[in-house]
This record gives sequence, C-alpha cells and structure tokens, in this order.
Amino acid sequence: MLMFMVVNAQKTTVVEVAETQKITSEKRQPNQQFGWDVDIDKDFIIVGSPSYSTLKQKNVGKVELFKKNNTGFEFHSKILPQLIYRDINYGRAVEIDNAIIAISSAKNSVSLQNDITINSGMIDVFNFKNNILKRQTLLTFKEATKAYGRRLSLSNNLLITKLPPLKNEFESKVLIYKVNDRNTRIYKEITINSTDVELFGQELDISKNRIIVSANNQVFIYEIKQDTIIQEAILKQDKTLNFGNAVAISGNYAFVTCTSKIPSYFGREVPKSDSIITILKQDENGSMKTIFEPYTSEFNYGNKTILGSPTHILDSAQAFAKMEETQAEKMFVYKRTNGKWKLYQELTSNKRTPFEFFGNNIDIKDSLCVVGAFSSPITYEFNNMNAYAGAAYVFKLGSDGYWSLTKKLVPSKREYWTKFGFSVATDGKSVVVGSRFDKTDLDGLNSLENAGAVYYYEFK
Repeated sequence: MLMFMVVNAQKTTVVEVAETQKITSEKRQPNQQFGWDVDIDKDFIIVGSPSYSTLKQKNVGKVELFKKNNTGFEFHSKILPQLIYRDINYGRAVEIDNAIIAISSAKNSVSLQNDITINSGMIDVFNFKNNILKRQTLLTFKEATKAYGRRLSLSNNLLITKLPPLKNEFESKVLIYKVNDRNTRIYKEITINSTDVELFGQELDISKNRIIVSANNQVFIYEIKQDTIIQEAILKQDKTLNFGNAVAISGNYAFVTCTSKIPSYFGREVPKSDSIITILKQDENGSMKTIFEPYTSEFNYGNKTILGSPTHILDSAQAFAKMEETQAEKMFVYKRTNGKWKLYQELTSNKRTPFEFFGNNIDIKDSLCVVGAFSSPITYEFNNMNAYAGAAYVFKLGSDGYWSLTKKLVPSKREYWTKFGFSVATDGKSVVVGSRFDKTDLDGLNSLENAGAVYYYEFK
C-alpha cells in the first residue's frame, strides 16, 4: 500500500528576496490600483488596473502590457474597453498564455443612452501575434450577475470562467471556451446538479486537460478526455473554513488554500472593548461613514443605523487559537497516484500567523508555485492596525516529489497598507507580484495614494 506523508514547510531554510525590477503604470494616477491582477508568459507581463479613471469617467479600468528587453521589462502597449463608461472596472482579471490574452470586467449592468445594455460581466479575448491585437468580446447573458468573469484561466487555447445562476435558476456553471482566431465559442459546460453546492466556480484553474473548481468548502477536479468532462475527485477538509479560497492545478498536483476570514474591523482603530457594534454615521459634510462603538446589551443606540450583529474582538491568543481551529493560513497539496487524488502535503508560510491571508492568490507552472499573502506582517507582533504589508512565498518541487518553501518575496521597501501579494503569477522560471495599494514610483518616491505597482523576480 502506498503511504502519503504530510510535510510542513517550516523545516526548510527560507531566503528573503527583494525584487529584480519594480514596474509601475505608464501614467500613474491616484487610486489606480495597478496590479490588482497580473500574469506572465514568456517575454510579456500583463497588468490590470480596474480603478483607472479617464477625464470623464471613474473606474473605467485599463490593462497594460510590458515586454522584456535586454535591461528588463518596459511598457509596450495599453488596452482599454471598446466602450468607455463608469465603473466597468476593466482589467479585474487578466490572463496571457501562448499569444492569447483574456481580460474581464465584472461589474453591474449599465444601460447606455442608445438603449444598448452592457451586460454584467464581460470578457475580451485577443490573439496577440506580430504585435497585433485582434479583439473578440464575449458577453454574458442578460440575467447573469456581476461574478461572470471574476476569475479566468487559460491553457492550451481553452479559457474557463464561472457563469453565475441565471434568472429563476439556482445552478452555477463553469464555461469552457475554445479560443481561435475567428470565433471563440463555448466548448463545454460543467454544472453541479445540486442546489446544496453553493458558489460553484468561485475559484478555478485549468492546466492542459485538467480543471479544478472550488465551491462552498468543497473542491472538484475534472479531466477533459476525448471531448468528455470526467469528474475525478471531490476534495474536502472537515472543520476547515474557507477551504478552496484559491486553487491551482498542474500535472499530478492540486493546490487548495484556506485563508482566514477578514474581520470587518481588521486594520482599523477599534475601541478598547471585548465586542463592538458597527454603526453608519453621517459626518458634517453629509457623507456616510462606518464607525465602531463598544457593545453593551443595555445601551440604547436610538435611531443610529446598525450594520450587522455585535462583533467579538480577538486578542493575540484568541486569534492564534481560532487559526488553529479553522485550519486557516494553510495550503493543502493533493497528488494523483494510480488515478486517485489524496492529501499529500500541508504547506504554510515560514511563520504561520493569524490574518496573514496566506493563499489569497496562488499560481503554479512546472516545478514552481507562488503563493500570495497580502497581509504578511513586517514584524510578527500581533497588532490589528499593522495590516496589509504582504509577502509572497515560492515553493519548488524537489526531485523527491515533495514541495518545499525556498523563498519569501518582499519589496525592497516594505510598507503597511500596500497589499503586496494581492495577485501573483509565475511562468515556471520567474514570478510577478501585484501590490495594488503601493504608493511610490520606481525610485520609491513621488507618493500617490493606491497607485499600485508590480514586482518582478527572476530566478536563474
């Protein structure tokens, strides 16, 4: 009988690595959030900035391509949506693979003056050959929600995304498109025939002929075989919350993360109290903002607008205990052997800590796996206010068939509230990491609020 051993990454010596190159938008602007999503393929890096605004419209979004030359990556071109309108958030998800580019916006429907409706969720597909971008636009169904296109994955001319339930329906689907130069079309659909499986397709990945899809604390693995979709496995972890927060698959390995749930108060000042209540309050200029007040069962809140139920504030000991109880801040690795998927390893950062959000985003190619942790602390003192500095962790597949943590990626200038590691990608030889709230330019100067940046790491 073949035995599987659980290995933890803490036993490996970890080297902290600063970036090879910092990349910023061609024309930086405040709150652009350059690096919300990122991908890399051969000599190109693609970056989404969903909060980019034009002179007339807010949050239009844009996508930028950077091409590698002898000195590093330089700006190559930008891509804007065909129709410019407010809050489209173009570039929320970006993918590039073998001269194919996919870009999505995942916002609410907008009715234009000429009665044309841009449906919620839209994906543009480009064939990028000879420096020419040929666009095809995939529009979702009118009744679909804004989650269409929230996640994309490309491999071998196949593109997958989630289609949320249509009007008067309860089932989510994963759509598989076959991409070609003339007509990108739906090739297959994956549907779960049970209303008990919520959020099917919340995270997904495709690699060659295998697809991994997460749902409500469940993960499904499929194989495309002779134009047939075959379900290979359903993965679960009892007593584990947020199982399937991010997923990735490559060859005979599947990766599933389990992050902490972000408390509503995380990174904000809270009163010295065991429990708080969240209140919506109007300030002097008429705008609304949320504030926290100590909660007592006897207190009369009058006509204040209360948001949700009272929230318990975790101290350090409670936060660590809750992390252990829910198995948070872990990545579960499954291996396929003799046609069966079994738990193979459990991996963590070099110092597992509450609210690091280890595994908020992952990517794998060949023998390299990169894991984002967009709130990895600068110092490991538990402090609610010291939030969102971030890091990314690189795991390598050894000759013994096990994955081990080898590098912790950080920017040369670490700051709180930059969300470094919000997006990550690898081509198997190098890694890119998005830092959507990064404020400074290439020299670490000229601060612009939430302008964003991307960091490139080359491994030789």
